[in-house]
Amino acid sequence: MSTIANQIAALSSAADKPTAYRAVLTSLLSPTAPDSAAPDALPGHLTQLTSTLLNDAEHLTSAVKQTVYEKLLELLEPRAVSYEEQIALVREKLAEILEADEEWSSAARALMAIKFDGGARVVTDEYKLRKYIHIVRLLLEDDDTVTADTYLKRAGALIGPHHDPVDQLMYKMCHARILDANRNFIQASHKYLELSYATVIDAEEKVQLLEKAVTCAVLAGAGPQRSRLLAQLYKDERVQKLPAQYWGMLEKMHLSRILKAHEVKEFVKTLQGHHLAKLADGQTVLDRAVIQHNLLSASLVYANISFQELGRLLSISAADAETLAARMIAEHRLRGRVDQIEGLVHFQSKSVLASWDARVAAMCTRVDDLVGALGAVGAGAQPEAMQVE
Repeated sequence: MSTIANQIAALSSAADKPTAYRAVLTSLLSPTAPDSAAPDALPGHLTQLTSTLLNDAEHLTSAVKQTVYEKLLELLEPRAVSYEEQIALVREKLAEILEADEEWSSAARALMAIKFDGGARVVTDEYKLRKYIHIVRLLLEDDDTVTADTYLKRAGALIGPHHDPVDQLMYKMCHARILDANRNFIQASHKYLELSYATVIDAEEKVQLLEKAVTCAVLAGAGPQRSRLLAQLYKDERVQKLPAQYWGMLEKMHLSRILKAHEVKEFVKTLQGHHLAKLADGQTVLDRAVIQHNLLSASLVYANISFQELGRLLSISAADAETLAARMIAEHRLRGRVDQIEGLVHFQSKSVLASWDARVAAMCTRVDDLVGALGAVGAGAQPEAMQVE
Protein backbone atom coordinates (compact mmCIF):
# COMPACT_ATOMS: atom_id res chain seq x y z
CA MET A 1 0.00 0.00 0.00
CA SER A 2 1.32 3.49 -0.89
CA THR A 3 2.30 6.09 1.69
CA ILE A 4 -0.76 8.31 1.08
CA ALA A 5 -3.09 5.32 1.05
CA ASN A 6 -1.65 4.27 4.41
CA GLN A 7 -2.25 7.76 5.80
CA ILE A 8 -5.87 7.74 4.65
CA ALA A 9 -6.49 4.30 6.10
CA ALA A 10 -5.13 5.47 9.45
CA LEU A 11 -7.40 8.55 9.67
CA SER A 12 -10.24 6.83 11.49
CA SER A 13 -8.03 5.64 14.33
CA ALA A 14 -5.83 8.74 14.57
CA ALA A 15 -5.69 10.28 18.04
CA ASP A 16 -5.12 13.80 16.70
CA LYS A 17 -7.48 13.89 13.71
CA PRO A 18 -6.95 17.55 12.74
CA THR A 19 -3.21 17.00 12.44
CA ALA A 20 -3.76 13.73 10.58
CA TYR A 21 -6.11 15.33 8.05
CA ARG A 22 -3.73 18.22 7.48
CA ALA A 23 -0.87 15.79 6.92
CA VAL A 24 -2.80 13.85 4.29
CA LEU A 25 -3.86 17.00 2.50
CA THR A 26 -0.31 18.34 2.56
CA SER A 27 0.94 15.06 1.10
CA LEU A 28 -1.64 15.17 -1.69
CA LEU A 29 -0.91 18.81 -2.50
CA SER A 30 2.86 18.33 -2.51
CA PRO A 31 4.41 18.04 -6.01
CA THR A 32 6.83 15.48 -4.57
CA ALA A 33 4.08 13.20 -3.25
CA PRO A 34 5.01 9.50 -3.68
CA ASP A 35 1.91 8.78 -5.75
CA SER A 36 2.10 11.86 -7.96
CA ALA A 37 3.91 9.95 -10.67
CA ALA A 38 1.08 7.44 -10.98
CA PRO A 39 -1.67 8.86 -13.24
CA ASP A 40 -4.45 6.80 -11.70
CA ALA A 41 -3.38 7.07 -8.06
CA LEU A 42 -4.54 10.61 -7.21
CA PRO A 43 -8.20 10.26 -8.28
CA GLY A 44 -8.59 7.16 -6.15
CA HIS A 45 -7.01 8.85 -3.15
CA LEU A 46 -9.24 11.91 -3.53
CA THR A 47 -12.42 9.85 -3.64
CA GLN A 48 -11.32 7.82 -0.62
CA LEU A 49 -10.20 10.89 1.33
CA THR A 50 -13.38 12.85 0.59
CA SER A 51 -15.60 9.98 1.67
CA THR A 52 -13.58 9.38 4.86
CA LEU A 53 -13.46 13.06 5.74
CA LEU A 54 -17.15 13.77 5.24
CA ASN A 55 -18.09 10.76 7.36
CA ASP A 56 -15.70 11.68 10.16
CA ALA A 57 -15.91 15.49 10.06
CA GLU A 58 -18.18 15.85 13.09
CA HIS A 59 -15.20 15.16 15.34
CA LEU A 60 -13.36 18.26 14.10
CA THR A 61 -13.70 21.86 15.21
CA SER A 62 -15.36 24.31 12.82
CA ALA A 63 -12.10 26.12 12.10
CA VAL A 64 -10.31 22.88 11.22
CA LYS A 65 -13.22 21.64 9.12
CA GLN A 66 -13.27 24.88 7.15
CA THR A 67 -9.54 24.63 6.43
CA VAL A 68 -9.80 20.99 5.41
CA TYR A 69 -12.84 21.57 3.18
CA GLU A 70 -11.12 24.48 1.44
CA LYS A 71 -8.01 22.37 0.81
CA LEU A 72 -10.17 19.53 -0.47
CA LEU A 73 -11.76 21.90 -2.95
CA GLU A 74 -8.30 22.97 -4.12
CA LEU A 75 -7.62 19.33 -4.92
CA LEU A 76 -10.98 18.44 -6.41
CA GLU A 77 -11.89 21.46 -8.54
CA PRO A 78 -9.11 21.10 -11.14
CA ARG A 79 -10.67 17.68 -11.81
CA ALA A 80 -14.29 18.86 -11.45
CA VAL A 81 -15.58 16.67 -14.28
CA SER A 82 -14.72 13.54 -12.31
CA TYR A 83 -15.70 14.83 -8.86
CA GLU A 84 -18.93 16.85 -9.26
CA GLU A 85 -20.73 14.90 -6.53
CA GLN A 86 -17.84 15.20 -4.06
CA ILE A 87 -17.39 18.92 -4.78
CA ALA A 88 -21.10 19.57 -4.20
CA LEU A 89 -21.02 17.71 -0.88
CA VAL A 90 -17.92 19.57 0.31
CA ARG A 91 -19.40 22.93 -0.70
CA GLU A 92 -22.60 22.17 1.20
CA LYS A 93 -20.57 21.33 4.31
CA LEU A 94 -18.47 24.47 3.89
CA ALA A 95 -21.61 26.60 3.53
CA GLU A 96 -22.97 25.14 6.79
CA ILE A 97 -19.85 26.27 8.67
CA LEU A 98 -19.88 29.75 7.13
CA GLU A 99 -23.59 30.17 7.83
CA ALA A 100 -23.10 29.16 11.46
CA ASP A 101 -20.42 31.89 11.70
CA GLU A 102 -22.89 34.37 10.12
CA GLU A 103 -20.70 34.84 7.06
CA TRP A 104 -23.81 35.01 4.93
CA SER A 105 -22.35 36.09 1.59
CA SER A 106 -19.47 33.63 1.81
CA ALA A 107 -21.90 30.82 2.58
CA ALA A 108 -24.04 31.87 -0.40
CA ARG A 109 -21.01 31.92 -2.70
CA ALA A 110 -20.07 28.41 -1.56
CA LEU A 111 -23.48 27.16 -2.69
CA MET A 112 -23.55 29.29 -5.83
CA ALA A 113 -20.35 27.58 -7.02
CA ILE A 114 -22.11 24.19 -7.14
CA LYS A 115 -22.73 23.07 -10.72
CA PHE A 116 -26.50 22.75 -11.05
CA ASP A 117 -26.80 22.36 -14.83
CA GLY A 118 -24.79 20.82 -17.64
CA GLY A 119 -22.75 18.43 -15.52
CA ALA A 120 -22.34 14.70 -15.54
CA ARG A 121 -24.28 14.12 -12.33
CA VAL A 122 -28.07 14.06 -12.20
CA VAL A 123 -29.50 17.07 -10.34
CA THR A 124 -33.23 17.06 -9.58
CA ASP A 125 -35.42 20.17 -9.74
CA GLU A 126 -36.26 19.64 -6.07
CA TYR A 127 -32.57 19.84 -5.14
CA LYS A 128 -32.01 22.94 -7.27
CA LEU A 129 -35.10 24.65 -5.87
CA ARG A 130 -34.04 24.17 -2.26
CA LYS A 131 -30.49 25.33 -2.93
CA TYR A 132 -31.69 28.41 -4.82
CA ILE A 133 -34.03 29.36 -1.97
CA HIS A 134 -31.23 28.78 0.55
CA ILE A 135 -28.92 31.03 -1.47
CA VAL A 136 -31.59 33.76 -1.59
CA ARG A 137 -32.08 33.62 2.17
CA LEU A 138 -28.34 33.91 2.79
CA LEU A 139 -27.96 36.86 0.41
CA LEU A 140 -30.88 38.69 1.99
CA GLU A 141 -29.14 38.48 5.37
CA ASP A 142 -26.43 40.70 3.85
CA ASP A 143 -28.97 42.87 1.99
CA ASP A 144 -27.71 41.75 -1.41
CA THR A 145 -31.11 42.00 -3.04
CA VAL A 146 -29.78 42.23 -6.60
CA THR A 147 -28.11 38.80 -6.58
CA ALA A 148 -30.90 37.41 -4.40
CA ASP A 149 -33.47 38.47 -6.99
CA THR A 150 -31.53 36.60 -9.70
CA TYR A 151 -31.67 33.34 -7.76
CA LEU A 152 -35.28 33.94 -6.71
CA LYS A 153 -36.22 34.07 -10.40
CA ARG A 154 -34.43 30.76 -10.94
CA ALA A 155 -36.40 29.27 -8.07
CA GLY A 156 -39.61 30.79 -9.46
CA ALA A 157 -39.08 28.96 -12.75
CA LEU A 158 -39.04 25.65 -10.87
CA ILE A 159 -41.56 25.97 -8.07
CA GLY A 160 -45.14 24.74 -8.42
CA PRO A 161 -48.14 23.67 -6.33
CA HIS A 162 -46.83 20.10 -6.18
CA HIS A 163 -43.71 21.10 -4.25
CA ASP A 164 -43.24 20.81 -0.49
CA PRO A 165 -45.44 23.39 1.34
CA VAL A 166 -42.43 24.51 3.39
CA ASP A 167 -40.45 25.22 0.20
CA GLN A 168 -43.40 27.19 -1.18
CA LEU A 169 -43.66 29.16 2.05
CA MET A 170 -39.94 29.99 2.11
CA TYR A 171 -40.11 31.08 -1.53
CA LYS A 172 -43.02 33.43 -0.81
CA MET A 173 -41.23 34.79 2.26
CA CYS A 174 -38.12 35.57 0.22
CA HIS A 175 -40.24 37.11 -2.53
CA ALA A 176 -41.95 39.42 -0.02
CA ARG A 177 -38.61 40.51 1.45
CA ILE A 178 -37.17 41.31 -1.99
CA LEU A 179 -40.28 43.28 -2.97
CA ASP A 180 -39.96 45.17 0.32
CA ALA A 181 -36.24 45.88 -0.20
CA ASN A 182 -36.90 47.03 -3.78
CA ARG A 183 -39.63 49.40 -2.52
CA ASN A 184 -42.46 47.59 -4.27
CA PHE A 185 -44.45 48.23 -1.13
CA ILE A 186 -47.97 47.51 -2.39
CA GLN A 187 -47.01 44.03 -3.62
CA ALA A 188 -44.84 43.38 -0.56
CA SER A 189 -47.70 44.26 1.79
CA HIS A 190 -50.07 41.90 -0.03
CA LYS A 191 -47.46 39.11 0.18
CA TYR A 192 -46.90 39.64 3.90
CA LEU A 193 -50.65 39.68 4.50
CA GLU A 194 -51.09 36.47 2.50
CA LEU A 195 -48.32 34.77 4.49
CA SER A 196 -49.92 35.81 7.79
CA TYR A 197 -52.77 33.38 7.05
CA ALA A 198 -50.46 30.36 6.62
CA THR A 199 -51.34 27.66 9.15
CA VAL A 200 -47.76 26.38 9.47
CA ILE A 201 -46.52 29.74 10.82
CA ASP A 202 -46.63 30.28 14.58
CA ALA A 203 -48.62 33.11 16.19
CA GLU A 204 -45.61 35.30 17.00
CA GLU A 205 -44.34 35.23 13.43
CA LYS A 206 -47.83 36.00 12.12
CA VAL A 207 -47.83 39.18 14.20
CA GLN A 208 -44.47 40.15 12.69
CA LEU A 209 -45.83 39.55 9.19
CA LEU A 210 -48.86 41.73 9.92
CA GLU A 211 -46.57 44.48 11.20
CA LYS A 212 -44.56 44.28 7.98
CA ALA A 213 -47.77 44.37 5.93
CA VAL A 214 -48.86 47.56 7.70
CA THR A 215 -45.39 49.11 7.37
CA CYS A 216 -45.29 48.50 3.62
CA ALA A 217 -48.83 49.84 3.21
CA VAL A 218 -47.88 53.03 5.06
CA LEU A 219 -44.70 53.47 2.99
CA ALA A 220 -46.45 52.93 -0.35
CA GLY A 221 -47.15 55.88 -2.59
CA ALA A 222 -50.56 57.48 -2.08
CA GLY A 223 -53.25 56.50 -4.55
CA PRO A 224 -56.25 54.21 -5.17
CA GLN A 225 -54.22 50.99 -4.83
CA ARG A 226 -52.92 51.95 -1.42
CA SER A 227 -56.36 53.15 -0.31
CA ARG A 228 -57.81 49.71 -1.07
CA LEU A 229 -54.94 48.03 0.75
CA LEU A 230 -55.35 50.28 3.80
CA ALA A 231 -59.06 49.46 3.89
CA GLN A 232 -58.34 45.73 3.74
CA LEU A 233 -55.87 45.96 6.62
CA TYR A 234 -58.15 48.27 8.62
CA LYS A 235 -60.95 45.70 8.53
CA ASP A 236 -58.66 42.87 9.69
CA GLU A 237 -59.35 42.28 13.38
CA ARG A 238 -55.81 40.96 13.90
CA VAL A 239 -54.33 44.26 12.75
CA GLN A 240 -56.40 46.17 15.32
CA LYS A 241 -54.51 44.30 18.06
CA LEU A 242 -51.07 45.41 16.85
CA PRO A 243 -48.98 47.91 18.88
CA ALA A 244 -50.19 51.53 18.80
CA GLN A 245 -47.42 52.68 16.42
CA TYR A 246 -48.80 50.41 13.70
CA TRP A 247 -52.54 50.61 14.32
CA GLY A 248 -52.54 54.37 14.99
CA MET A 249 -50.67 55.13 11.77
CA LEU A 250 -52.87 52.79 9.73
CA GLU A 251 -56.09 54.20 11.18
CA LYS A 252 -55.16 57.81 10.45
CA MET A 253 -54.11 56.99 6.91
CA HIS A 254 -57.25 54.97 6.21
CA LEU A 255 -59.51 57.71 7.59
CA SER A 256 -57.55 60.35 5.63
CA ARG A 257 -56.50 62.32 8.69
CA ILE A 258 -53.45 64.57 8.55
CA LEU A 259 -50.44 63.00 10.28
CA LYS A 260 -48.59 64.97 12.95
CA ALA A 261 -44.80 65.09 13.30
CA HIS A 262 -44.75 63.29 16.67
CA GLU A 263 -46.86 60.43 15.26
CA VAL A 264 -44.47 59.99 12.37
CA LYS A 265 -41.50 60.09 14.76
CA GLU A 266 -42.95 57.19 16.77
CA PHE A 267 -43.52 55.15 13.63
CA VAL A 268 -39.92 55.72 12.46
CA LYS A 269 -38.73 53.66 15.46
CA THR A 270 -40.36 50.55 13.94
CA LEU A 271 -38.63 50.82 10.54
CA GLN A 272 -35.69 48.78 9.25
CA GLY A 273 -32.51 50.22 7.76
CA HIS A 274 -33.53 50.02 4.11
CA HIS A 275 -36.74 51.92 4.89
CA LEU A 276 -34.69 54.88 6.12
CA ALA A 277 -32.44 55.20 3.06
CA LYS A 278 -32.41 58.61 1.42
CA LEU A 279 -33.99 59.05 -2.00
CA ALA A 280 -32.56 61.22 -4.78
CA ASP A 281 -34.33 64.31 -3.40
CA GLY A 282 -32.92 63.76 0.10
CA GLN A 283 -36.20 62.49 1.57
CA THR A 284 -36.77 59.05 3.04
CA VAL A 285 -39.50 56.75 1.74
CA LEU A 286 -41.56 57.56 4.84
CA ASP A 287 -41.13 61.32 4.32
CA ARG A 288 -42.45 60.95 0.78
CA ALA A 289 -45.38 58.73 1.86
CA VAL A 290 -46.41 61.10 4.67
CA ILE A 291 -46.24 64.20 2.45
CA GLN A 292 -48.35 62.52 -0.25
CA HIS A 293 -50.84 61.29 2.34
CA ASN A 294 -51.18 64.72 3.94
CA LEU A 295 -51.75 66.24 0.51
CA LEU A 296 -54.60 63.79 -0.11
CA SER A 297 -55.99 64.53 3.34
CA ALA A 298 -55.85 68.27 2.63
CA SER A 299 -57.80 67.70 -0.59
CA LEU A 300 -60.67 66.35 1.52
CA VAL A 301 -60.73 69.44 3.73
CA TYR A 302 -60.06 72.32 1.33
CA ALA A 303 -61.86 73.26 -1.87
CA ASN A 304 -58.67 75.05 -2.91
CA ILE A 305 -55.42 76.11 -1.28
CA SER A 306 -52.50 78.34 -2.23
CA PHE A 307 -49.10 76.88 -3.02
CA GLN A 308 -47.62 78.73 -0.04
CA GLU A 309 -50.21 77.44 2.42
CA LEU A 310 -49.98 73.91 1.03
CA GLY A 311 -46.20 74.00 1.38
CA ARG A 312 -46.53 75.13 4.99
CA LEU A 313 -49.03 72.36 5.70
CA LEU A 314 -46.74 69.72 4.17
CA SER A 315 -43.51 71.23 5.59
CA ILE A 316 -42.02 71.69 2.12
CA SER A 317 -41.45 74.69 -0.16
CA ALA A 318 -44.29 76.22 -2.17
CA ALA A 319 -42.56 75.19 -5.41
CA ASP A 320 -42.22 71.59 -4.23
CA ALA A 321 -45.88 71.59 -3.14
CA GLU A 322 -46.95 72.77 -6.60
CA THR A 323 -44.78 70.14 -8.32
CA LEU A 324 -46.07 67.35 -6.08
CA ALA A 325 -49.71 68.29 -6.62
CA ALA A 326 -49.23 68.52 -10.39
CA ARG A 327 -47.51 65.13 -10.54
CA MET A 328 -50.13 63.36 -8.42
CA ILE A 329 -52.92 64.86 -10.51
CA ALA A 330 -51.19 63.75 -13.72
CA GLU A 331 -50.80 60.22 -12.30
CA HIS A 332 -54.53 60.15 -11.37
CA ARG A 333 -53.68 59.79 -7.69
CA LEU A 334 -55.24 63.14 -6.80
CA ARG A 335 -58.44 64.75 -8.14
CA GLY A 336 -58.02 68.41 -8.97
CA ARG A 337 -56.18 70.96 -11.08
CA VAL A 338 -53.32 73.40 -10.65
CA ASP A 339 -53.93 77.09 -11.39
CA GLN A 340 -50.49 78.62 -11.81
CA ILE A 341 -51.86 82.11 -12.54
CA GLU A 342 -53.79 82.25 -9.26
CA GLY A 343 -51.17 80.16 -7.44
CA LEU A 344 -53.81 77.70 -6.26
CA VAL A 345 -54.55 74.00 -6.26
CA HIS A 346 -58.27 73.30 -6.78
CA PHE A 347 -59.57 69.99 -5.43
CA GLN A 348 -62.62 68.18 -6.78
CA SER A 349 -65.54 67.79 -4.38
CA LYS A 350 -66.11 64.12 -5.29
CA SER A 351 -63.20 63.17 -3.07
CA VAL A 352 -64.83 65.02 -0.19
CA LEU A 353 -67.99 62.94 -0.56
CA ALA A 354 -65.96 59.74 -0.79
CA SER A 355 -64.10 60.67 2.38
CA TRP A 356 -67.37 61.50 4.13
CA ASP A 357 -68.77 58.09 3.16
CA ALA A 358 -65.63 56.38 4.47
CA ARG A 359 -65.85 58.24 7.78
CA VAL A 360 -69.56 57.45 8.18
CA ALA A 361 -68.88 53.78 7.42
CA ALA A 362 -66.07 53.71 9.98
CA MET A 363 -68.32 55.38 12.58
CA CYS A 364 -71.10 52.84 11.93
CA THR A 365 -68.63 50.01 12.43
CA ARG A 366 -67.56 51.52 15.74
CA VAL A 367 -71.18 51.95 16.87
CA ASP A 368 -71.95 48.32 15.97
CA ASP A 369 -68.96 47.17 18.03
CA LEU A 370 -70.06 49.32 20.97
CA VAL A 371 -73.66 48.06 20.82
CA GLY A 372 -72.39 44.48 20.73
CA ALA A 373 -70.17 45.07 23.75
CA LEU A 374 -72.99 46.76 25.71
CA GLY A 375 -75.35 43.94 24.79
CA ALA A 376 -72.92 41.38 26.17
CA VAL A 377 -72.54 43.31 29.42
CA GLY A 378 -76.30 43.82 29.71
CA ALA A 379 -77.03 40.13 29.20
CA GLY A 380 -74.71 39.25 32.06
CA ALA A 381 -76.19 41.85 34.42
CA GLN A 382 -79.91 41.25 33.66
CA PRO A 383 -80.65 38.44 36.18
CA GLU A 384 -79.16 40.47 39.03
CA ALA A 385 -81.21 43.54 38.05
CA MET A 386 -84.44 41.53 38.12
CA GLN A 387 -83.70 40.29 41.63
CA VAL A 388 -83.27 43.84 42.90
CA GLU A 389 -86.70 44.81 41.62
